[in-house]
Amino acid sequence: FDDKVASMFYTLTSQLSEESSKREADFERKLDMHQTHFESLRSGMELFKEFDSKVQDFESVMNSKIQEATRTFRLLEERFQYLERNRAEISELKENMLKVEVIEDMIGTKLHE
Repeated sequence: FDDKVASMFYTLTSQLSEESSKREADFERKLDMHQTHFESLRSGMELFKEFDSKVQDFESVMNSKIQEATRTFRLLEERFQYLERNRAEISELKENMLKVEVIEDMIGTKLHE
């Protein structure tokens, strides 16, 4: 009877040990898988942070360029308005010169009469 109990105890202990080893190996495999997944996520987060930083740098540069382009556009607009005013003044001066020439011609004609 004791041999039979001892044999059953040994068999159960062996089965429990084997099952425990399987579960431990399965646990280690799952732990490694989760750890690999976690490291992958961490790496992805680092890449995302780098990307986000570069996007912010790009946005900053683009905002500066937009401000610079806006200032340049305003300067060009002011110069264009200045040229338009000058063009109008030149047209007015030409008209006045023509009037002076007409008056001079009239004076010249009167003097010759």
